[in-house]
Amino acid sequence: MQPRCPTDRPWSIYEHGPNSHEICLDLRGSDVERRVLLVSDPHIDSKKCQRDLLRHHLGEAVELDAPVCFNGDTADAMQGKYDPRSRLQEVHPRIFDIIQESGMEGETSQHGSRAQEEADYYDAVGMMVTEELAPFAKQIAVMGYGNHETAVLKKANTNILRDVSRDLRKDHGSPVRLGGYCGYIKFTCWTSKTQRHVLDMFYFHGANGGVATFGVLAVNRQQASFDADIYWTGHSHDTFSVPRSRVFRDRANAIRARPTLHVRTGGYKDDFGTGKMGWSVERGHPPKPTGSYWLCFKQNPVPKSRPWPIHVASLFA
Repeated sequence: MQPRCPTDRPWSIYEHGPNSHEICLDLRGSDVERRVLLVSDPHIDSKKCQRDLLRHHLGEAVELDAPVCFNGDTADAMQGKYDPRSRLQEVHPRIFDIIQESGMEGETSQHGSRAQEEADYYDAVGMMVTEELAPFAKQIAVMGYGNHETAVLKKANTNILRDVSRDLRKDHGSPVRLGGYCGYIKFTCWTSKTQRHVLDMFYFHGANGGVATFGVLAVNRQQASFDADIYWTGHSHDTFSVPRSRVFRDRANAIRARPTLHVRTGGYKDDFGTGKMGWSVERGHPPKPTGSYWLCFKQNPVPKSRPWPIHVASLFA
């Protein structure tokens, strides 16, 4: 389907490939602002997830009718036998309830296999994540993979994110599309029924984080390797927004500088807690901010100073 200016709501989503998507935004009007919520690392099934804060931000997206994108580790799924950090006491009580309510408990006791217990656990994780996101399903545009989802896929051959996105579409009317561990989202901003302007966002769940720089040094590496206007990373639970520029030659052979924006989202898992003990505490990790970032799109109010038709800014949520 050919992307077009949204009519029924302020945005629409199109899929061009397994990790290539397009979000069309209706920016018709000089005073119109459209927002996109960037969420990574919520770890929804973890006891340490700040679900109230996540629900608050997703509720704001409902009020604004704004699209929401997830950049990995939507599920925690750390309490399986393959994760060295797994501890029975860290399993969220809702997981046990789901297993009992869905009849998995009877299957497990009947078959009595560790493999069946493992499958039940991961199925329950997916069901809990779907349950939490269901009230906000119609706002979710793209869900990408994180290392927690890919670890389960590799070790247990269970694709939690595929199941969650399928159930959100089938049972809750979500337009969500499944993304990758990295990929591109094209924001097509329609300023009239016939005129549009494009901003590309490269997303990558992440590979590591800098203890001293909080991952800011990766800004230069990403901008050197991937062509985009916006760069979005998660994974390390660090939080920053860094505006940059890159030089290019336009069609009229003029040398110009193009603005870019680098965003790292921290997530919703409070690993530090009181600092008494735990995996993060024992590794010397400091407490980190929890939350997301809004991308705010609007027509450029000062085209002479900033010769770009669309201005995009970030706002910490």
